[in-house]
Amino acid sequence: MLFNNSATLPKFNRLGYVAGFGSRRVRMVRTGTAFNPDPNAAEPFRFAMAVDEDYQETWSEGLDIFHNPRAVHPLDPRHFPTAMHHHLQPDGQVLCRRLVADFHPLGSMTSILVPPDDDAAA
Repeated sequence: MLFNNSATLPKFNRLGYVAGFGSRRVRMVRTGTAFNPDPNAAEPFRFAMAVDEDYQETWSEGLDIFHNPRAVHPLDPRHFPTAMHHHLQPDGQVLCRRLVADFHPLGSMTSILVPPDDDAAA
């Protein structure tokens, strides 16, 4: 099963802004939580980042794939190297791993800020 908690309208807003669409007056700030790879972690990482010229995000960011242990034709994880892959182990535990170790958001909010128009205020 494929699931992406980040496939939202704010993602289109962020990626569109980075690609040069929309007003340059708009400011965006993304805050949320991300996967903590420490096996002893009790909580995810918290993050806050400005969506600006240095901001980077991929379309597959936040993609989770839950593999069926009984699949007749199992999905090769190499087809989705940036996804988080979840595999059920024989002991009932779920193994979560990525082929590419980088940022994996669990959830986020994007604040969109538009400063007042100086001409309208006069």
